[in-house]
Amino acid sequence: MIRTFTILLPLLFSLSSGYGQVVASTDFTNRTVAGKVASNLTWTLDGVADPGDLTWTPTTPQNSSSSTAVLFDTNDAAHHFAPQRNIDNQGAWSVSIPLVPTVPEIEINEVALGWQHFNNSGNFQTADRSADWTATVEGSAAGLVASTTATGVSGLAGNTVLRFPSTLILDDSQTYTLTIHVVGTNFPAVGNNTALTRISIGKTETDTRPNILFLMADDQRFDTLGCYGHPVVKTPVIDSLAERGVRFANAFVTTPICAASRASVLTGVTERTHGYTFGQPSVPAQLDALTYPKLLRQAGYRTGFIGKYGVSFATSAANHFDSVQQVAGYATSTPYFIQQPDGTYRHSTDVCADKAIEFIEEQSSGQPFCLSISFNAPHARDGATVAEESYPWPSSADGLYLTEELPDQGLNESWFANQPAFVRNSISRNRFNWRWNTPEKFDSHMRAHLRMITGIDTAIGNILTTLENEGLADNTIVVYTADNGLFLGARGFAGKWNHYEQSLRVPLVICDPRLPENRQGRVEPAIALNIDFAPTFLEWAEQAPSDHCQGISLAPIVEGRSAITRADFFCEHHMDNASIPKWRGVRDQRYVYADYYEEGYEYLHDIQADPGQWVNLALDVNYQEVLQQMRNRSATYQAVLQTRASVANNEVLVLDSEPDGLLDFWELNTFGNLNQNSHDDPDGDGFDNRSESLAGTAPNDATSRPIFTIHPNLQLTYAPYTPGRTLELQHSVNLASDGWTNLSSPANYDGTAVTFAPSGESEPAQFFRIQISDSLAP
Repeated sequence: MIRTFTILLPLLFSLSSGYGQVVASTDFTNRTVAGKVASNLTWTLDGVADPGDLTWTPTTPQNSSSSTAVLFDTNDAAHHFAPQRNIDNQGAWSVSIPLVPTVPEIEINEVALGWQHFNNSGNFQTADRSADWTATVEGSAAGLVASTTATGVSGLAGNTVLRFPSTLILDDSQTYTLTIHVVGTNFPAVGNNTALTRISIGKTETDTRPNILFLMADDQRFDTLGCYGHPVVKTPVIDSLAERGVRFANAFVTTPICAASRASVLTGVTERTHGYTFGQPSVPAQLDALTYPKLLRQAGYRTGFIGKYGVSFATSAANHFDSVQQVAGYATSTPYFIQQPDGTYRHSTDVCADKAIEFIEEQSSGQPFCLSISFNAPHARDGATVAEESYPWPSSADGLYLTEELPDQGLNESWFANQPAFVRNSISRNRFNWRWNTPEKFDSHMRAHLRMITGIDTAIGNILTTLENEGLADNTIVVYTADNGLFLGARGFAGKWNHYEQSLRVPLVICDPRLPENRQGRVEPAIALNIDFAPTFLEWAEQAPSDHCQGISLAPIVEGRSAITRADFFCEHHMDNASIPKWRGVRDQRYVYADYYEEGYEYLHDIQADPGQWVNLALDVNYQEVLQQMRNRSATYQAVLQTRASVANNEVLVLDSEPDGLLDFWELNTFGNLNQNSHDDPDGDGFDNRSESLAGTAPNDATSRPIFTIHPNLQLTYAPYTPGRTLELQHSVNLASDGWTNLSSPANYDGTAVTFAPSGESEPAQFFRIQISDSLAP
């Protein structure tokens, strides 16, 4: 008889995030330690005998003269155990755990490990470290039963699932030994030890969570797809996804340039927070461990990346994804065409599709995947002035768009002549002269650009066919978007970079095959942003986003179960380039505001009355009240959105207004998206509107709803990852003019949630933050 157990561990340590039948588990907290022995460990569930005392076996590290290594009791409240050797010097340790079945047979196919990195003083590490973990099962009679390894596991702390090639049947006729071995891999970094905080063993059943196929074009304007109404371009595959899914009519990026936008996609935060763009240092290490691929890996997903990466983190792409295959594009000696082993050349778009097909065909059953494909197309080759060189298209698009009448270019020379000098002399105008400044150039380049888009569509069709052939299509959500918009000669501009719709607005199609027929083919008016992808993917994986995440999950909107949407969003561009003016601003459902702060010049557009954004109302005396409102909105966003320096100093703004233990600070930023209850919706009007505490404020009136206003009796909860910090609750009544004032005495954080309650009655429109003093050793 085969016996399994159905009691599940808490989500953080459960096998494949809650889809396993846990046979047994133990943790290494508050145990006695002496030498190399952690004493008296017990399994929390029946099925195997208690392991008793465990002995660690250290290996002498490279670059170390010491041949001895012992366990030490770490300086945190939980008393984890780690070997006193630097695995970053590629030293290693292992621990052998007896598995003695107490029933005739048990089945296991996974081992889940909780781990934490420490420095040599026994304090928590503050920078990512990397290690390989191996789990081996041996039988007293059978010898080696199975072995499995997870390589390049990176982060400060986390949980890792090791899956055996097949299910192991352990019978009570013999005893077994589970050996866990770890070795550091990011040599020559120093100052790190790895503690094993928990082990679970069990059997994973079929994981029904959806696969995610994330497709991103490089430089594509929102209206250059058939499903968005373009009269010429043929994109039948993407159009079909829209017919079976949801097309977002108002999708935007928060920064219209590839480097910053891609960092926002991966982290779920704005450029102001991650601080990364061309010419800037990597994304802060504090955000490195919080990318959607890393969090999905921890949740049991197989993650892959193919194409143009275009962003720099503290660790390489291989530390974020299980599989990374970067594909060159326009910045090569043979732009877009890549030589193959047989000497022929193949277009970058088709190479991405080839590698995606290989990834899908290698996919094992029972494990969901998230495959991110970032096409280089249809980005132009910088400096080229001939259409075939600017936009080299794949052979699949040969012969297309030779005679069709193209849409109007969208020029307005009188408008351009009246723009300030920093606009007229910007890079957008300089590159306009490369390929858009004559009717002949416009005609040939636009046709080539459209061929590249159709080439992407054809490649996606080949990928989707493979999903069908592998039986994965019915459980794979497909997302198509772009990293930023593109002018294509409109307004007399090329490129992107500024605040206009052609620059900020992108296509977004999400096809979830689980949608009922009556919810397919919808056009969704809600504002969607590139910072929304990370929390959306994590919700599909049944995981919570990181505390830093500023986006919202689009899953409820796609599924038609939520009408709560954001009223506006903060947008910006801060690349340090003399020909690209820096700006920041806000776009809502009616107005667009942009402050070119180094130039002392502002724009305000009414996109309902003037969808082309030809009139600058910032110069109109009749719109000064609206202008001031938009200035205030921008100032508030600047005050509450974390800066790069704030992230680097481990400062966060969080609150738990339910309180349900889930941090919802960034949900307030979107005016809702919380579970509805009497607290969230005191007047029962269906809107989550804690700003109703302001007299006369209507919940759906975006102009009078300041963000982050909370009722004075609400509590704020801080639950970060790392103990050893001192916390103080602070508040500000007016972020634009006031500083922060302490509301509490300092509280020491020991690894559990700290809750602050503001004392007395406070202003109804009040902002809160938690100031963190880092007491960790370097």
